[in-house]
Amino acid sequence: MANSDEFIREVDEARRQDALNALWKKWQFVVYGLIAVIILGVGAREAWMWYSTSTSSKASDEFTAALQSMQKGELDAAQTKLDALIKTAPDGYKSLALQSKAEIALRKGDKAGAQKALDDAAAIGPDEDLKSAAAIKAAYLAMDKESFDQLTGRLKPVTDRKGPFAAMAQEVLAAKALDEGKNGEARAKYQALALALDAPEAVKQRAQLALTLLPPEPAKPTAAPAPVKPDAKPAAKGE
Repeated sequence: MANSDEFIREVDEARRQDALNALWKKWQFVVYGLIAVIILGVGAREAWMWYSTSTSSKASDEFTAALQSMQKGELDAAQTKLDALIKTAPDGYKSLALQSKAEIALRKGDKAGAQKALDDAAAIGPDEDLKSAAAIKAAYLAMDKESFDQLTGRLKPVTDRKGPFAAMAQEVLAAKALDEGKNGEARAKYQALALALDAPEAVKQRAQLALTLLPPEPAKPTAAPAPVKPDAKPAAKGE
């Protein structure tokens, strides 16, 4: 996303100035979208590096050329190269090409096109991490039009896996629960994320921040005291 680097610098600066709460209230769920896309984009690049070092294939060279075109801002040329990869490349490169195509679509303002590319990427290939990354990115794009229950179903293959990608998926669901006013559901998810041993540190920190910004948990009603039974009547004489 075009302004993601600038936004992350703003966040870092805000932390240094102890003003993160104000920044969070201003950006709210945009924080989740931008940071998650960046984190997952890094993961995709690392996965691509693994593919390219383990496979000296034509697809590797073509994907490299497409990325170089993207870096130069030659989006139409990059999309043409990615479309060719999607038709002919092995599933791993096809997934990466689809996710890169989604990034181009977002740069062009085509949210629907990005959604479709990510949904396609989440459905192909044996690499569960690449599929999970695509599914989470797609879920972020769907947050404004799908309900909490719909997103829960969409992300079930990811949340069932456990591990860091499952934590990111739970973060999406926590944010959506908060958006729908389901504060109890959101609080429970953020509390679990803050304590999760397998969650990325950034996710845990954002969960802790979200907990500080949630409204106080409603006090549980206290049970009414049991009625006092009257003392038993003394037994009559002669009984």
